[in-house]
Amino acid sequence: MNEGSGNQLQDVDVEEENAALFDKIIKLLKRSDRKKNAEVIMLIGRIGAGKSALINTIQKVLTGEYYPIAQMGSGKAQSVTLDLERHDNCGISLEHLEDEDRRHTKIKEIFPKLPHIVDCAGLGDVDSPQLREILELLIGGFIPPDTNIGSLEKQQKENGVGCLSKLFPTANPAWMVTKVVFMQSCRDQIPKNLIECLTGILKITDYYTCKRKYTPEVFLLLTKYDLVEGHTVHFSNTNDEGSMTLEEFGIFEDNIAQEFNIVGALKANRIRWASYSDRIQGDNQYIENIALKFLKRMVQPGPPSHKPSKPVVGVSTTIQLFIFRIGNKLKRFFLQDVHLNISPALVVLLIVFAVVIAMLYKLLSVKPEVKT
Repeated sequence: MNEGSGNQLQDVDVEEENAALFDKIIKLLKRSDRKKNAEVIMLIGRIGAGKSALINTIQKVLTGEYYPIAQMGSGKAQSVTLDLERHDNCGISLEHLEDEDRRHTKIKEIFPKLPHIVDCAGLGDVDSPQLREILELLIGGFIPPDTNIGSLEKQQKENGVGCLSKLFPTANPAWMVTKVVFMQSCRDQIPKNLIECLTGILKITDYYTCKRKYTPEVFLLLTKYDLVEGHTVHFSNTNDEGSMTLEEFGIFEDNIAQEFNIVGALKANRIRWASYSDRIQGDNQYIENIALKFLKRMVQPGPPSHKPSKPVVGVSTTIQLFIFRIGNKLKRFFLQDVHLNISPALVVLLIVFAVVIAMLYKLLSVKPEVKT
């Protein structure tokens, strides 16, 4: 068999795999235990990470036609999206499904169950209280779709960090993020500050239940996989300075994964991504394969969500902790600050003695009523 026929056979194999993946996605969306619009996917990353290209690729794979529903830019002219753009049902409308072919017919059946995608504005490599507040409220489902980020930042500047929780006091379960996809170009520097900002939010725990407040599943998606030399989706010339070897790509992938110090290194949740774009619009079975595998991961059941639980810290426990905390502070005062060689038991006796003296003083200071 010559090389050409080998490639043709490989293309047929990928095409068959894509058909099987598509059917599997349909089956997952139809499962009986799945709620309507169960997934809200938040895309986060620096400017130029490829968030808009990902959304356009998803709709191309599902509809078969390339509609640039998310605006893209390039280079220095690339604009920053100032709105929290929410693409309901993966950004697909019923008008995109007018053909009566097999794929369109199946998509129409599960159209209301397609996940929603929230495109967070292109961010810089920053970790600030302002950004943490915005992202936390977004992940928690407090901020409505299409809210202007510039307006939120203006509110923070005028009223201080923390004011947004006053503007958006109630979470909407339909807006709560279930999956976070951190997008990173393999040709850009690792945004360590932005990663620290995100991981810091996901580590926040509820004081009263001692559980994490936000539990979305986190994925690391590396874009521009088409720059890897020798890969089936490689579209650049080998002399192109943007090209890289698979080994170089793997090293970069490991380095950024190490920055995510939550839930291990996200080894199981790494995704290598290539997008359709203005220069790549024709059908490509390998890009479609990547996109379908991504969609399958997004609609698969994640870890079981935390059920509401009774507070670990109630009123009585709060009082006990307060007394315990005061006792420890007094203990440190006597044993460390004053450097007195006093045993802990004696410290407790001193505290009790002080309380008794205070009570006696209060009783003695009360003047008896004079009967007339």
